[in-house]
This record gives sequence, C-alpha cells and structure tokens, in this order.
Amino acid sequence: MTNKTTMPEPVAYMHVSRYTDRKVISKRKDKPKMQSKGFISHGLITTWQAEAYANAMVREALEKAAQACEARIGTGDADVDTIDFDIEAQECAAAIRSLKPREDL
Repeated sequence: MTNKTTMPEPVAYMHVSRYTDRKVISKRKDKPKMQSKGFISHGLITTWQAEAYANAMVREALEKAAQACEARIGTGDADVDTIDFDIEAQECAAAIRSLKPREDL
C-alpha cells in the first residue's frame, strides 16, 4: 500500500551539534555545510503543516477502506440475491467517507 500524500517541505531547519549542546535554527537547509562542521540537520514543519499532513493521511486511508467496501458490490453468486449485501456495502462506504476530515481545515 503506497501513500500518495507527501510530507510537507520544512519551513526551517534545526542544526544540532554532535559534540556540544549547541543548536542553530535557520531558514536555509545548508545541510552539507553544517554536517562538515559537526552538526546533524533536522527539518522543522509548522503545527498547521503537521495537522494538514495527518488529515491527508487519514482521508487517504479512509478512502481506501470505502473503496474496499465498494469493491464487494455485485460480486455475489449469480444464483443468490445480493441486493441487500450491495446496499450494505454502499452504506458502509458512505459511513466511512463521512468520517473523513474536511480538506479545508
């Protein structure tokens, strides 16, 4: 299962010294330069970016679950009346989709 949602780009970087307690926060990545000076670089994102990313991941997972329900529609035996099962699968998909966070949050 592959995710289509990608991590947001960092808005800043925290460079932490491997040898001291020194930390440097910068809007520039400068990773190679900072690594050569003994720093480890970490990308920082905003709370808003983290929440949007989490909501996108949840929306994606719930949509996959709804599609799995819908994939069951019409897959019964030809000899068996599956209309009730198909309706339940549609209701299940609709219920799952109703749990999805709104995209405009």
